[in-house]
Amino acid sequence: PCVSMIDFIIGFMAICVLASVTLFYFFLKKNGYNVYGVDNSENMLVEAVRLSNQEQIFVNFIRQDIKNFKSFEKLDFVTTINDGFNYVAQKDLFKSFKNVATSLKKGGVFMFDVSSSYKLKNVLANNLFGEDTDDVTYLWFNTLQDGSVKMELTFFIKDGEKYIRKDENHLQYIHEIKDIESALIGAGFEIIEVCGHLGEELTADSQRINFISVKK
Repeated sequence: PCVSMIDFIIGFMAICVLASVTLFYFFLKKNGYNVYGVDNSENMLVEAVRLSNQEQIFVNFIRQDIKNFKSFEKLDFVTTINDGFNYVAQKDLFKSFKNVATSLKKGGVFMFDVSSSYKLKNVLANNLFGEDTDDVTYLWFNTLQDGSVKMELTFFIKDGEKYIRKDENHLQYIHEIKDIESALIGAGFEIIEVCGHLGEELTADSQRINFISVKK
């Protein structure tokens, strides 16, 4: 049920916020969407364009901050997947959702997911993850802070006979369901459904939460 909403919006004008999910753009484009993508990372946009050219599926990509999202035309569908709003502080959620509402047509669909409070606090926080393969080794340190998780990642990427080190730092904010719902309603959305990963039933230990809402 949580993913069936996509059946009603094929062929409409859609936008995906976060170009890092390029394969999802390709899926939408192949299924009849007039779609374009937004990301605030120049590196992600360059990679998205490269993959788009490689697959011969042409999508327009625009650099924008998710907190200041603005479309140049009214949209039928906006989606953000893979933790986009975990990078938005609690105080900025309402503003971000209001900007999406302003860009949608009345009745337009807003669908997104977040990593759950349970996942960030109990699975990722204060844990170390890593993997060692022939081509890349990474270490991922997570530290629980006040209302967020600080993520420090180090990659060792094989380049011929040597390895290149690359470091990344991320900060993901912890959002409770009730706070997201309050911000959505305040921004002018009607919440259609809240569910777990890929439509699964939502439980206390769900690690990903999906929200489907419609602009009133």
